[in-house]
Amino acid sequence: MLERFWEQQPAVLNTLLSKKIRRGEAMASLTEDDMTLIPEVIKLMSPLKVATTLLSEEKNHTISMISPIQTKLQRQFQPDESDHMVISQMKERFRLDFDGRYTYLQDLLHYASALDPRFKDLSFLDDNETKDIIFMKITAEVVKMDGQAGDGDTLIEDQAAETEGDRSPHSEEEETDDVLPMKKTAFGPDVW
Repeated sequence: MLERFWEQQPAVLNTLLSKKIRRGEAMASLTEDDMTLIPEVIKLMSPLKVATTLLSEEKNHTISMISPIQTKLQRQFQPDESDHMVISQMKERFRLDFDGRYTYLQDLLHYASALDPRFKDLSFLDDNETKDIIFMKITAEVVKMDGQAGDGDTLIEDQAAETEGDRSPHSEEEETDDVLPMKKTAFGPDVW
């Protein structure tokens, strides 16, 4: 909205100064300070516009994008001595708001980013130790899942070996009474 106002500023100001519009009534107008502040606010808000657009697209998966975007926005809202007082206050409010978001999901968001080819190097994280811990946890989960899948495979092989020699109808009935092995999934049973 401010971008559109800034683009149309001469026309809007001329219209507000027109005697036909004012009809002798005093209208609120923007001060010189307000006019110098508008481009700074637009510049400050543009990363939020990009983040909102990226996260609201339906064609892209977004969970892996949350952590990199959040980190980028937190860096964008770091205080700068050259900022106008209003801009500094806005940055502080944004930073306070972002600090409390997704704290309970940080590990999941980092895992999703690490598994996404676009962010697999986790370049948005500054701490190499944190990156290593994330990759070690993912590796441990894969090994755990592989171990669970391996147990299921040996169970099926053992059942097949037991019934292989006996092809009587009686043995087929016994097979249907047994509990079928669990289907392999991408997530282990303890994830949900």
